[in-house]
Amino acid sequence: MLELIAINNPPNVGWPNPKPLNKWIQKLNLLTFNIMVKSPLRVRNFITNYTRYVHDIENYGLSEHWPGSAQEIEHILDNKMDDCDGVAILSASILYSLSYINTGLALGYYGTDPEGSKTVGANHAYTLDLTYIEDPRIIECTGNDTIDVLPLLSDSHAYNTLMVATVDNVYVSGYWKEKYINEEKLVLQNISINNDHSITAV
Repeated sequence: MLELIAINNPPNVGWPNPKPLNKWIQKLNLLTFNIMVKSPLRVRNFITNYTRYVHDIENYGLSEHWPGSAQEIEHILDNKMDDCDGVAILSASILYSLSYINTGLALGYYGTDPEGSKTVGANHAYTLDLTYIEDPRIIECTGNDTIDVLPLLSDSHAYNTLMVATVDNVYVSGYWKEKYINEEKLVLQNISINNDHSITAV
């Protein structure tokens, strides 16, 4: 089960121009690319089949680079390549542009070390289908395969989600939730799950 707490004044993340995680999600002009997919699963399969994983140093000449504007995100489609944060921002932005409101851009620790979220922190970016927030589905776009069903987060033990952003809010989970509560660096809010399964801060 994914437990989230909404935060006010979220920290800036990403590079080279850090900003709150939700500000990385952009409205795209999908007609330019004739994108016809309409569901999270089809968006995932489109991206994995259309793009390939390339490290930022090879793609941008920088050790880390997040696409910070709609034009930069659309450039991923032109180049047909990026790394995990690039394709996660791309998938979240495509779904947002399709008015799919239950999309979450996620940062987390990916690996098998039980202390990884504390010792390593976030080493992976991905997207979540938050239709059922208690157990969201992972929209992992770094592969080159086609799948029939998005995997449940609860069945994917290598994913330890630390931060999730919808367009309107940023949430923390797991170790980062404990950290922010203990350090009292941020004003915390509870969240409410609406009848349509969307998330709001209360």
